[in-house]
Amino acid sequence: MKKPALIAFWLLSLTWGLPAALAGAVLAALCLAKGLKPKLFRGNIYFEHVRPRGSNNLGPFFFLGDNAIEFTPYHEAGHGLQNILYGPLFFLVVGVPSELWYGHFNRKYAKEISSGSWSDGERWAAYEKMPVERQASSWGAKVYGWKKQE
Repeated sequence: MKKPALIAFWLLSLTWGLPAALAGAVLAALCLAKGLKPKLFRGNIYFEHVRPRGSNNLGPFFFLGDNAIEFTPYHEAGHGLQNILYGPLFFLVVGVPSELWYGHFNRKYAKEISSGSWSDGERWAAYEKMPVERQASSWGAKVYGWKKQE
């Protein structure tokens, strides 16, 4: 992301997207208190190994679970872009539906997930049946330059 776009991203995150950014800052402080080290991904601040499974985003901050794959940072950064679009509605439009979908997805596809028989691509294809998840992946890939590794 070029510097003007990065400045705009943070400005929008800390104004229009402030509710999620504040929640992200609180969770980031808790991660720091636990000894986790922050990292940067295309201007976003993130932490690894925050929980065993699943990752989440809170504005310009994202938190990767132990099961994150190579594409996960792009997807989570895409949720950060959704935050600057939806602003105070982010939790209602993206956050809550996303968390509910994650729980449903894990119950619905428990056999496939636990068996390890799915490729990363198959897992993502099933996960992106939820429109806000598909949008996050699409935007994250486009804006942050995902190049699939062959």
